[in-house]
Amino acid sequence: MSAKGIVQSVIEEVKSVLAKAEGVLSGEVTAERAEAVGRALTEAVSAGWVAGFRSWLEEQDFEEETIQREGTTYRYKLDSEKEFLTPGGLMRVRRRVYQPGRGREMFHPFGRGLGHGGGVRHGGSA
Repeated sequence: MSAKGIVQSVIEEVKSVLAKAEGVLSGEVTAERAEAVGRALTEAVSAGWVAGFRSWLEEQDFEEETIQREGTTYRYKLDSEKEFLTPGGLMRVRRRVYQPGRGREMFHPFGRGLGHGGGVRHGGSA
């Protein structure tokens, strides 16, 4: 994903969070309001971080219906959501899961890139 796409994701998320905090952001300066504005900004920056990283990571996922890996054909099986704890907070990411046949190991491409066991899961759910 390009920097422009990531920046757009971050900006949209920050705007969304700050729009919800509009009541906190307007008014006279008080110690309480300053703390509330600080919390709103922290929440906005964290949400923006997660949105930017998620958009980059999801862009790295495959879109093909079949992929070849080490001489085996894997077919798209389902989209699975994975949770990661990040510096910006909890992040949920959609990823495509592939499988060569029923009951056989599953492969999720960006899991391999992140060092998660080569992206392979044996049995069970993705």
